[in-house]
Amino acid sequence: MLRSARFEFRTREEAVAIARWLGALVPDSACTEFALLELMINAIEHGNLEIGAHHKSELVRAGALDAEIARRLAEPCYRDRVAWLDVLRSDDMTAYTVGDSGPGFAWQTVDEPGPDRPSGRGLSLVRQLSDSLEFNPTGNVVTVRLR
Repeated sequence: MLRSARFEFRTREEAVAIARWLGALVPDSACTEFALLELMINAIEHGNLEIGAHHKSELVRAGALDAEIARRLAEPCYRDRVAWLDVLRSDDMTAYTVGDSGPGFAWQTVDEPGPDRPSGRGLSLVRQLSDSLEFNPTGNVVTVRLR
């Protein structure tokens, strides 16, 4: 019965709740949850909070990512930023559009991740799971289509 919806979120916990709820509405819930969560976490961490891929890797290695996210969520320059998810469903396809308030990124340069390139793993997996993955020119809005 759900044909369209908009969700706004700021935290990973909110993103998880939204992804789980939307995943429960479709037959392949694990695939949908994974794809949405990857895109929504990217919107929070890389978009709204502007944590670069290499800096994130350093924070993960140091066990400091959660603290950095909390710190940035409280900073004046980031605290009012929201990310959003639009859902548009038809009988055979659902389009999920995720956007953030950040400056965007050069999505055209994201290739397959490797030993010298830790970033891009999530987008690569979402691309494999989806029927299409499209970015706006700025790179702060992405639409994924799933059957």
